[in-house]
Amino acid sequence: MELLIKKYTDLTEVELKGITELILKGDEVNPITLPDRLSEAAFIAFFKDKEVIAATATIKKPLDSYKTKVFTNSKSNLSIADYLFELGYVMVEDKYREHKLASRLCRELCKVFLSHKIFATTRVDNYAMQSILNKNYFIEVGVQYPNRENTNFLKIFIKQKIMDTYHINLGKAIFGTETVWSGNIMRMQKPTPGKRNTISMAESIGRNSKALAEGDIIREAERLDFENNEIIFVPTFERVTSLDSLREKLQEVIE
Repeated sequence: MELLIKKYTDLTEVELKGITELILKGDEVNPITLPDRLSEAAFIAFFKDKEVIAATATIKKPLDSYKTKVFTNSKSNLSIADYLFELGYVMVEDKYREHKLASRLCRELCKVFLSHKIFATTRVDNYAMQSILNKNYFIEVGVQYPNRENTNFLKIFIKQKIMDTYHINLGKAIFGTETVWSGNIMRMQKPTPGKRNTISMAESIGRNSKALAEGDIIREAERLDFENNEIIFVPTFERVTSLDSLREKLQEVIE
C-alpha cells in the first residue's frame, strides 16, 4: 500500500480515473462539476494498492460562491477571504475500510496546510468523518443545514492555523549587590496526536545591562515569524505582532 500526495497535473490518467470513480461512489458530489473542481485542487492524497485506488482525500480550492452559500446557510459567520481551502472528497473503497486510511490521508494533508485555515463539511450522520475531523483539531461551528438534494443535513467544521506560541520575557535577578538582567523566549509547540506537548526554552546570557539583555531578545525574536506564530509578551500577556511592538513592550519594563 503506497501513500501519495500529488498536484492534479502530476496524476497519471489511471490514477485520475480511479480517484474520480471512487469519489463518485459516495454519490454526494455533482459528476458534471467534479472534473473542474479536481483540476483546481491544491493537493490530492490517495492510497494505491498496486493499481487500485484504495482511498482518497483532497484539499480543495472552493469557489467564493460556494463558500458564501455554505457559510451563510450554516450561520457560521466565517469570512470567505479567510478560508481558501476545504478538506473534502474523502472516500475509501469498501474492502479497505478497516485500515483507517481516510484518517491517515486527512492527517497528512493537514500537516501540509498547518499555516492555513481550512474548513470541511460532512453529513450529520457521518460519525466516522466527524471523528477524523476532531482528531485533526477541527471544531464544529454554526448550525446544521440541508444538503443540495434536501435529503440530509450537513455540519461545518473549521481548523484554525496551527501556530507555535512564543512567550517572551525580560527579567532581572539580584545576586548580593549585583543586578543581572536576562531575556528568554519560551516556545510552546502545539500538541501532536498521541504525543505530549513539548516546551523548549531559548534563554539569553545574563547581562549586567538591561539594554544588552534586550538586544539578546531582539536577536532571538528576529527569527520568529510574526505573521504565522503567536507572540506573547509575558509581563502583560499581550500579543505582539511586530518587532517594533516588541521593542516598545521591552522598554516599558520597569527596572
